[in-house]
Amino acid sequence: MIHHRLRVTASTALLLAAVACLRRAPALWMAEPRSGLGFPGPGDERFSLEIQATPLLALGDTVSLTINRTRCHADVCVGGYDGPQFSGWMLTVDPAESLERVGEDRFVARRIGALRVRAVRGDTVVTRVLKVVPPVATLTWSPAAMHVRDGDTLRACAVARDTRGQVIGIVRPDYAGIGQGMSAIMSIATQQEPCRWVATGGAGQVVLAAVLGSRVARLPVTIVAR
Repeated sequence: MIHHRLRVTASTALLLAAVACLRRAPALWMAEPRSGLGFPGPGDERFSLEIQATPLLALGDTVSLTINRTRCHADVCVGGYDGPQFSGWMLTVDPAESLERVGEDRFVARRIGALRVRAVRGDTVVTRVLKVVPPVATLTWSPAAMHVRDGDTLRACAVARDTRGQVIGIVRPDYAGIGQGMSAIMSIATQQEPCRWVATGGAGQVVLAAVLGSRVARLPVTIVAR
């Protein structure tokens, strides 16, 4: 399973303003407060919304959300989950009908389009933006495999299609493909050319992975010395 994490920090003034807006939004659910992980002593405490999927989902996909807490002091960080029940956090979704709760921390995408998930506790606000696309039948790379030289620029796209074979969109991995030794495939994508990569780090085998909900498409790339 691939985890994508987002840490959100802001000034207290901005957080209070966000809370004021959020309290007017419909809450999906509010968990009863309970004891957390109990990190002792002073430190810089941060929270994040963990999503056990990618920010891109298809209609009907299930996503798992949890709160993660990290305390950092003197360059040493300790972290862990703040509980799947969100431990006193008020969770909201905008638009409200975008997600349906089906478990303690599991939700089903019910509306196509962009949505924002917010979790609020006191003056702390963490957010996550997701995008829901129409139902996806297949997710495949084009081409299916590649053989390139170190330093080459390559073009490869992970394409999502519906049941009729129509293209829904291109899924862009938000990380590089790391292979044997120092070999890697790094994204050099632009808005106009979302499928550009460069081979670097010397010869080796690299696998690029594109993820959409529970779907994973992998592209094997062989890099040879120049």
